[in-house]
Order: sequence, then structure tokens, then C-alpha cells
Amino acid sequence: EQNFTYIAKVSPRIVFLLDIRRQAIIQHLMYKAIFHTSENPAQFLAKLLSRPLPPKEAKEKAPAANASINELLNFFSTAAADEKAYAANLAEIRKLIQEEFKFPLSASDQFSLEYVYKSFSDEGLAISYRTDGGGGWGGYFPTLKEIIAGEDLNGKQGNFLAVPEDYEFVRGLHRKNLIIPVVGNFAGKKALASIGDYLKKNGYTVTAFYLSNVEQYLFQDAIHGDFAENVRKLPLTEKSLFIRAIAGRGPHPARQPGHRLTTLLQKMTVFLKDYDEKLYTSYGELTVTNYIAP
Repeated sequence: EQNFTYIAKVSPRIVFLLDIRRQAIIQHLMYKAIFHTSENPAQFLAKLLSRPLPPKEAKEKAPAANASINELLNFFSTAAADEKAYAANLAEIRKLIQEEFKFPLSASDQFSLEYVYKSFSDEGLAISYRTDGGGGWGGYFPTLKEIIAGEDLNGKQGNFLAVPEDYEFVRGLHRKNLIIPVVGNFAGKKALASIGDYLKKNGYTVTAFYLSNVEQYLFQDAIHGDFAENVRKLPLTEKSLFIRAIAGRGPHPARQPGHRLTTLLQKMTVFLKDYDEKLYTSYGELTVTNYIAP
């Protein structure tokens, strides 16, 4: 969901979410279905977490329509998951994906969808990143609640659920089918090239490209050069930016105290110039060369 916060802040005309894992695409289709059926952040969290809002006549009061994100987080932190709501929501999400979004789900896709949605139901706002083995890393990674409540370097909350206008913007793109998930490899021969062709044909240029730390693995697999050639095929301007998340506990000149990731920007045209000058001999060199710090 971090993509939705970037989308809200960048305000693009169209979005492509590229991931090598098909399960990530299934998860984004799940999110899309939830956006379509949730008019506000409270309804979004209720459906995502299978914790329905209480009816008006109930003793327990639902959050007010203008409740702050902290009030919503406090409410959903104590609300219990509802098995009937989970089953009904999952059926609705599955139906929307297949019938309204026209995306057929294979048996494997169905399993992935149920696995992801059940994880949110089981763990609620306490859900966090974990390894493939299934166990958490002793609290090393923040929970979803902590991520949503997080503040920027100026102490301001900025998650897409924290600002009503941001939520409405992202939801509006989803309802217009302008957030498109794509399965593909950043260094592959088809996905990025096809996206670039589409953008050019429709008069778009790239505003921002969120990379996370994918380049770390592209260097490990010795295919980072293929990715750079794919970047060259995109319609860029001097304002086109990469957004990188540098992982790990090692030192970086831009690392903020107490943070596990370092977020950096870089002009994409500068990246291509540096690549042509062979300045990127390793992922480490890439992360400290001609970046824009917070």
C-alpha cells in the first residue's frame, strides 16, 4: 500500500504497478476492489481488515465521518475480526475482480487472494513484513498501524489514509481504471518496454518511478544493464525522477537517525548519463552517486 501514498503525493494521470511476483498483482486487484466499494478511509479499513463498522443502533459507536486517522486506528486496533464479514467480503472481492474488472482468476490466483485477504483478517493492524518462513523478525519491522500513523521529517502524517483528499484521489484513479498492475521483471524484455510504448502513444511522460531496492537484486543477478536499457525506452523529461528505498543497517550519508530505510530521489536522465559513463560499478556505488537526499 505504500504505492498509494506515493501516488497521492505525485498526483499522476495514470499509474503502472510493476512487480515480478504475480501474488503482488493479485493483492493490488484486491485493493482495487476494496477501493471501489469504500467511500472513505473508515470503510476501507473495515473491509480490508474484516472488521465491520457497527450499525447506527449499536451500543458501540462507529467512528465519525470526519474521524482523524489516529481515531480510526484506535478503533480498529480493538475491533474484532468477523468471520461472516470476511467470507462475504472475500466473495464480493472475487466477484468484482472476475466480473467487473474482467480478470479471470486461476486456481492459484484464488489461493493467493484468499491467503492475502485472510492474513489481514487474522492479524489486523498488527500485520507486518515477515520472511518466507512465516515468522516475524522479533518486531524489527513496523506494523501496518505504525506505517499508517507514521510522520514525515516535519512531524506531519502523510499516509494516503490520513488525508481525505489523498484517499479520494487514489480511489478516483482506481474507479477510472487508471492504476494498472503488471507482472514483469524490471530487466525483462517485455513489461517496461510495453509500458513505455503505451506512454509514448498516448502522450504521457514519466513523472516518477518507484524502485524500492529492486536494483540490489538486479546487480546480484548481473542484469542491471538490461534494466538501464529499458529505462532508456521510457518517455522522460528533465523532471522525471526515480524514488529509491535503500535497505539495510549500513551507513549512508542520507540515512536519518532511527530509520531502517533511506529514501532517495534521482533524476532519471542523470541516471542514464552516469550509467553511460560507467559510474555504477556496484549497487553500493549506485546508491551514493548523484542522489537527491531528503
